[in-house]
Amino acid sequence: MVVSKISDYRLVVHMRPNFHDSPQNPYFWCILKYEKGASNSGFGWAATPEQAFLDGSEYLSKIKD
Repeated sequence: MVVSKISDYRLVVHMRPNFHDSPQNPYFWCILKYEKGASNSGFGWAATPEQAFLDGSEYLSKIKD
């Protein structure tokens, strides 16, 4: 039996600003990798939800399995 090593990723953008943790860039994003469970593969902060999506998408495009 051959088991595929393809991973599944999800970009999560928190839509509620978190000024307590990051006053200038309050929108948190993270990349979750699902293989045998979930793990955080990257994260960052941005000034707007739109920028968080763009930053997360750029980071995700650089991940290689």
